[in-house]
Amino acid sequence: MACRHGSRIGLGGALESEDDESDSGSDSDGGGGRMSPGSSEWQQATGYISSSYFSNQLYAFEVWLQHAATVVSQFVSDRGPDQTPRSLSTERPSNLDPPDELPAVLQVLLSQQYRVRALILLYRFMNLGPWAVDQAMAVGMYPYMTKLLASTTTEIREILILVWARLSAVDMSLHPELMKREGFDYFVGYLANNIQMQTEAVSEKIRLCDTVSAASAFTLAMLCRDNVDAQLMCFDERVLDYFLVYLQRPDNGTEERACLRTWIILCLAELWKSHPNAKWMAITYKLCVIASKKEDQQQNQAAGHAPSFEELLASSAEDHSVDA
Repeated sequence: MACRHGSRIGLGGALESEDDESDSGSDSDGGGGRMSPGSSEWQQATGYISSSYFSNQLYAFEVWLQHAATVVSQFVSDRGPDQTPRSLSTERPSNLDPPDELPAVLQVLLSQQYRVRALILLYRFMNLGPWAVDQAMAVGMYPYMTKLLASTTTEIREILILVWARLSAVDMSLHPELMKREGFDYFVGYLANNIQMQTEAVSEKIRLCDTVSAASAFTLAMLCRDNVDAQLMCFDERVLDYFLVYLQRPDNGTEERACLRTWIILCLAELWKSHPNAKWMAITYKLCVIASKKEDQQQNQAAGHAPSFEELLASSAEDHSVDA
């Protein structure tokens, strides 16, 4: 992917603070003081001592990730025998042993207490390269991720979208699952619900919102590639309208906002490919899109896609004039 999803997602800040709040908020159901099994009050009342096994597994996995980040960074910076830069493919560096804690981390996803922390660690793991995504899938990550898509819990929405963006980029066989209504609405819904955030001043919250919105646009672009059904679903769900609003919002000068605009333009290119109705609607958006690209302080990210964007619009006008 051209942009680094989660380059400033505040893994040690915003998302983890939500985890802490969810832990404290899950101690009781808030409806009459009834204690939830596993809460601190329930443990004090019953004398039950919870096991620290899963907490220890998460800590051990986090330590492994710190070591792995150093190994991977060194691996990428080293030159190959022919002095060409190395890239991470489907194979992990030979001097990096796989994490023993990965199966236990997946089990932790079933626990509301540790779920956000586990998802953050899994996202960091998959950022190590496509080989990490393959390994997570090999130990049975898929059923856990599909189950979470049906969850109505808002505290995991951002990190879950980032995780699915990684999965959809590496494993195309997962796309049919995302085409189901609950999966598709997960990404479109986030874009629709966070449009107003685009006018707020720059903050860590806004950076996170732009990063997750870019991940949503990226995932939709992957789904729309040579997929007429996905194109029609985006068209019916007014994705083009949402994208227009996003492109009209002022540039805040951040890398995250530039990345978001880039993936919106790329998703538009995939959305109206071989889709006359979407192409013709895009003619109305032409000036807005061009203006947004000119405002971007990082034009090098979006400018490379401008020719194909303009060609698509030009072909739309030609097609319409012929039909007329």
